[in-house]
Amino acid sequence: MEYLLYVKKFHKPIFGDEKPSNISDQEWNLLYRQVYGYIRMWVDDNVLNHIIGETNARALWSRLEQLYARKIGNNKMFLIKQLLALKYIDGTSMTNHLNNFQGIVNHLSAIGIKFDEEIQGLLLLRSLPNSWEILKTSLSNLLLMVSSLWTLPRLVF
Repeated sequence: MEYLLYVKKFHKPIFGDEKPSNISDQEWNLLYRQVYGYIRMWVDDNVLNHIIGETNARALWSRLEQLYARKIGNNKMFLIKQLLALKYIDGTSMTNHLNNFQGIVNHLSAIGIKFDEEIQGLLLLRSLPNSWEILKTSLSNLLLMVSSLWTLPRLVF
């Protein structure tokens, strides 16, 4: 939502420190009301009762941040569970499976949980069914060999 405010040039009333000098008070008040209306347009109906008393765009934004900040912990747990429960089913689209996997990893990254490429690879292998066991074992062993090569002392000529 924050990005949408910047795209629509509605960010100043929320993130700016003060009214720009080149805008009249009347234009500033109109912009405040437009921003307030724009944010309310995107708020789900079940959240409206939590923000109904907010009449200022900045106060509305702060209240929404408070409401959604509490959900981040639950969201992290939900996404991790979703990642660990993701299983490829033989005969279905591998592209869809990879897109689902990457989408969950991207969501986790956006909320501060990042996995290095090795862990991502292992999680992806974990999502494959037992019928892929030979491939999973081969790739896991290859990964171990490659990572151990990096720990060997380098020869200087």
